[in-house]
Amino acid sequence: MKKHKRRRAWNVLGEEPTLRSVTLDDNAPLMSDDEIGEILGLIPQFAGKTVLELGAGIGRFTRLFAETAHSVTALDFSEGFMETNQESTSHFGNVEHCCADVLEWEYPIGAYDFVFSNWLLMYLDDGDIRKLLRSIHSCLSNAGTAFFRESCLNPASGGKKKTEELRTEVRDIVEVTNYRAPMFYEKAFDQAGFAVIAKGNIRLYEKWFKNKNQKFWVVKKRNRVRKKDG
Repeated sequence: MKKHKRRRAWNVLGEEPTLRSVTLDDNAPLMSDDEIGEILGLIPQFAGKTVLELGAGIGRFTRLFAETAHSVTALDFSEGFMETNQESTSHFGNVEHCCADVLEWEYPIGAYDFVFSNWLLMYLDDGDIRKLLRSIHSCLSNAGTAFFRESCLNPASGGKKKTEELRTEVRDIVEVTNYRAPMFYEKAFDQAGFAVIAKGNIRLYEKWFKNKNQKFWVVKKRNRVRKKDG
């Protein structure tokens, strides 16, 4: 039921593929350039690398990866978002656009040097996150790295949204969003075979909303996966 509601809502939002609809935030147009700049300063060097972008949306990061990466695979299940992404990035000639669910797509083993995920895991159930992280681990090269950014403990703007004031499709997404504690993700990364090499919070959200729980992690693939606890 949650997966169905989530998919339906994002596809409706994809019919109006804008920065507001992809971020669910009215402040997005004012913040986007600074946010992108901060995140680009946090991620590993991707020039000349093979990049997989999960939940690529309308392409605000895709086009930046495409400028210097060897190749970019942009994945999103919203047809509207992916069509807009394709329109704005296909001229680079090194972007493969895949309209698919991150949980159902076939991840090619060892194919990518860098995986980028921005505001994705919080929309998935616990078991699906573990499944996805195993897939990401398998598709990374031996020295591969990944970047994850999530809203932890509360929404990006800091306060809980009043769902009765939201349009139906946004309310559906908010109701199935999981604002987990950061340690949940760190434990999941470890169990999936990743070592955290950098972490912190997105300072822009601390500045705008006094929210220190916009968290990011840079992880590196371990070649040996630890056994699950218990």
